[in-house]
Amino acid sequence: MPTNSVRRAVVDRSDISNRSTDIYTIGYNIYRNNELVDFVHHMHSHYSDVDLGTGVYEYYLTTLYELLDQDGIIESAATEMISLIVDPVSVDDELTAPFVTGMVGNYPNPFNPETAIIFSLSERSNVRIDVYNVLGQKVTTLLNEEKELGQHRVVWSGKGDTGKTVGSGVYFYKMTTGKYTQTKKIMLIR
Repeated sequence: MPTNSVRRAVVDRSDISNRSTDIYTIGYNIYRNNELVDFVHHMHSHYSDVDLGTGVYEYYLTTLYELLDQDGIIESAATEMISLIVDPVSVDDELTAPFVTGMVGNYPNPFNPETAIIFSLSERSNVRIDVYNVLGQKVTTLLNEEKELGQHRVVWSGKGDTGKTVGSGVYFYKMTTGKYTQTKKIMLIR
C-alpha cells in the first residue's frame, strides 16, 4: 500500500461516522515502538509478532478508511498503547530464567506524556520507587508496596505528588528494595 496516499491522524472514528459519504474499512496499521511494522486486512482479527528479543515492546493500531466519494485513504487516530514485556527464557522454553533484582530501565526515554519503568525482583520484596528533580527534591513516590518475584512495571505520567504536571527537564528515579538501591536518569519533554 503506498504510504504517500495516506493522510495520517486527521480524523477519529466519530468524525468518520458523522460523514454523509460511503466509508469502507480497508484494514489496520500495526505500530511497534512508534514504527509501522505491518498492515492487517480488515478481515483478519489478530496479529502475531515473531522473533522478538528480550525487552519492552509497545503496540498500537490505527484504522485505514477509504472514502468512496473522495480520492485517497484516511488513517484514524491511534488506539491506546499496549505494552508487552518479553522475558528471557531457557533454551528448552519450559522455564523462565531466574530473575535478578534490578531496574531494567524505562521506555520511552525521553518521554511525553508518560513512561513505563520496568524492574525485576529475585524474591518477594517491598519496593519503593521515587522520582527526584535535578536539585535532589522528591517529586513523587510511584510505588511503595510489596511485589512478587518477577518482572514489574510502573508508569509515571509526569506529575508530582500534588497531581500537578511537572515541567520539561531531567529527572531521576530511584528504586529501593532490601539492600538494593539504584538510580537512573529520565527526561521529560513537553
